[in-house]
Amino acid sequence: MPGLLLIAAPVLIAALFATWYLKVRVSPRRDAPPMVPYIIPWIGSSINMATDPDAFFANATAKHGNIVGVQAVGTYRYFVTHPTLAKQVHKMSKQFVFTPYRLHLSMKVFGMKKSTIEETGFFEDSFFETLHRLMAPNEISKNLVPTYAKYAAQEVAAYVPPPTPVTARDLLYKMLFRASAYAFFGGNFDADSCIDDFIAFDKALPLIMLDVPWPLTIPGQQAHEAIMKHMRNYVEKTNASGGDYVEYMTNHAREYHVEHEIPALCLTLLWALEANAPLAAYWAVVLSLVHKNGLAPLVTEIDTARAAWESTNPGLSVAKNPDYFVAQANLPLLLATIQETLRYATSSFSIRRVMEPTTFAGYNFHVGEELVINGRSSQTDDEYYPDPEAFEPSRFLHAGSTTLPTGKEKLINTTAYTAPFGGGVSMCEGRHFAQTELKIFIVLLLTQLDISLAPGAKPEDAAMDSTRIGLGVIHPKRDVMLIVKRRSE
Repeated sequence: MPGLLLIAAPVLIAALFATWYLKVRVSPRRDAPPMVPYIIPWIGSSINMATDPDAFFANATAKHGNIVGVQAVGTYRYFVTHPTLAKQVHKMSKQFVFTPYRLHLSMKVFGMKKSTIEETGFFEDSFFETLHRLMAPNEISKNLVPTYAKYAAQEVAAYVPPPTPVTARDLLYKMLFRASAYAFFGGNFDADSCIDDFIAFDKALPLIMLDVPWPLTIPGQQAHEAIMKHMRNYVEKTNASGGDYVEYMTNHAREYHVEHEIPALCLTLLWALEANAPLAAYWAVVLSLVHKNGLAPLVTEIDTARAAWESTNPGLSVAKNPDYFVAQANLPLLLATIQETLRYATSSFSIRRVMEPTTFAGYNFHVGEELVINGRSSQTDDEYYPDPEAFEPSRFLHAGSTTLPTGKEKLINTTAYTAPFGGGVSMCEGRHFAQTELKIFIVLLLTQLDISLAPGAKPEDAAMDSTRIGLGVIHPKRDVMLIVKRRSE
């Protein structure tokens, strides 16, 4: 018996090593993209990704190509890291589809019932198409943008700067959160009592999405229940009679006799509304403050444009009519600053599920597998954006081209290779409103408040939390202290 064990043990060890080598060091399939090597099962590459995701994907691309397999927290997906291939995936909308994953998130993250999604025509009957139409530029300009502008103007006008330094998040995040929430859900929405629970829910979102095992999901479950309580109270008190967007969702739910899903639909909207835009405003101001030129160039541009606009529009003012102002004034640096903020501070994963056996880029993909377009890979690529690790507000004012060694021209510093809102048919329907609300909010802020870094604040305080990859605008790792005063008119 001992002799048999001596013989069997090396064989078993060799078999385990061979299995590990084939699964970890090579690929789950020989006709699939290569896998990024990992050591610990289930954990996979998640630690390396969270530590420095930009370096992780840059190294993976350099070693294995523009499509790589990544194992992380028990999930295996193929990541696409080149913008040309990403556009091809977006065009292959029958083979690579976003809707199944979106429906999965509706259940897993926002708590909708499986029966609603699988046994009714709730989503299938033009639901998403109608939402896209309602958020088109010509539609939001009728009511939504003016309503938001009214609430944003009230928020900034009513702000009383404290005598001591304030955190950037308290100043920038909360005002925009309230203004956009009121625009969509109505002025009676209890935004103030909702903010902290929303932040807790958003913080727990990665673990909820990844379906990590109990008990790691307990904080996420608690955060979800807390924010759902707000949504249920809102629906009970107002009958979900906010703006056009909310009313369409609720009326559609009633038409399909799934009224019980209205709070979850409201939570879906609240997350889409508040998870990114307030943080984008945060980064636009904070990153400009720590830049060598500070906020002065932006303030000068806005003040100059304001003086010219108000002189030709008697009876109107930027403080009361910011939506008219941003629609008519020439503000190239403001637009460029927002574009650079979205390039620098966003990490968006656009996920597609394989719906039929498909050969793409020389690899075979099976039904049920998932491709993830990593838009940030191109946003941080120095071939497209020289010195990509630097935040440069004027970057997009200097778009141009460079000549490659092959003699071919390549565009640089353009929005062509950025994907902060995803791409293809799944591109965020709220992107037009998000960019408009950022312009309105920043204009109001800088025309009425004087904002500077508090004594002792350092550029390194504006660090990003690298663990929040793939979800849109990246959270700050720590907050920045500011001095805020009202400007003299």
